[in-house]
Amino acid sequence: MPSSATDAPVRDNFSTEADRMLASIPRRVIPGLLWDPLSNGPMNRSNLTAEDAQKLSEGFPTTEDSTVFTTMDGEPVIYLLKDAFEVCFTPEITDDLHAQVISSIDRLAEGYPPKMPKNNDKRNQGTKQSRIEELREKGQHAGDYHFARWYETGRSNEPGALHHLSSDIVSAKPLQEKLVYDFFREQAPLSQGICKWFEKIDPSMYEKYHKCYTELANADKLGPLFQSCQGAFTGLVLLLNINVGPHKDSGDVKCGWVATTLEGDWTGGHVIFPEHRIKINQKPGDILFVRAALLLHCVGLIESGYRYCMTHFTKANILVPPLQNKDDKAFPCPACDRGFSSKTNLSRHWRNDEKAILEGKKQPDGKHNFAELRKGL
Repeated sequence: MPSSATDAPVRDNFSTEADRMLASIPRRVIPGLLWDPLSNGPMNRSNLTAEDAQKLSEGFPTTEDSTVFTTMDGEPVIYLLKDAFEVCFTPEITDDLHAQVISSIDRLAEGYPPKMPKNNDKRNQGTKQSRIEELREKGQHAGDYHFARWYETGRSNEPGALHHLSSDIVSAKPLQEKLVYDFFREQAPLSQGICKWFEKIDPSMYEKYHKCYTELANADKLGPLFQSCQGAFTGLVLLLNINVGPHKDSGDVKCGWVATTLEGDWTGGHVIFPEHRIKINQKPGDILFVRAALLLHCVGLIESGYRYCMTHFTKANILVPPLQNKDDKAFPCPACDRGFSSKTNLSRHWRNDEKAILEGKKQPDGKHNFAELRKGL
């Protein structure tokens, strides 16, 4: 495993205190929800809009304290863990941690501005583009980043398809790339704490995620995503001041978990589960674990202030097995973190990049000298 990550020292009594906290957390049964039909049934889509969910949620009770939501037969599907990092780490680490993470996010957004969310993605229908433009005009950061190891959308089943680092990592210019790595380094104790809690709430699922993460790390396939020897998640979505429309994370591990932490100071922005009358008021220092591939969820309107959301996930087609398509078994591009199943596909990759640069859709990265690359093919 790479030696670049240095884990923060965890409290000696973490395991005991975490067990005590989990045993004392109230459990709320979600009426009408049974584990077998939920986990084995079809992934039904919803036509519910962000506006519909927001209106419905006005009548929902708000959950603010640590709570475990379960199916009627006792299977946990949501954990809200209040002040979870204080159980993991000493005040020497936690006192300045949140300010450090906010500062690193601000530096990232200033030097490598976030993308405008895509209109055709249902998850992005919670925040209108006009609202994002308005926030940016006021000097606030607004948009999203996707940092992950994954397959291109719709291509994971193609013969010889290869997973790779997302474009928000590999397309960054050198100074922007440094900001990405700085952000992940500053945020590393949060990821480490999340994984310590993940191991507590679901040891067997954590072990599957951790094994995948470790294999990718040992093969040097995680880039900045490698943060901790105890890591588990191979992707992180960073949402800056945007809410999210109702959706299920259909590409994630179906019975797995995503973990979310928040930074900032805001009102509104509740996490809503509109089909189950659940509204959660998560705050900095809390960890929210959700079976996000199974439960319809969204983020309500952010009424004021600023809200930075970090969601950790792993795609299902990465989890098993993570290295079924190693780049070194295919045709790697010498200039980026991509591999291809044939010379033809590698050449097409260069041709598409070259065309995008000529059309002004992509900035030259200084690495792809297409004439020289073709000579070596």
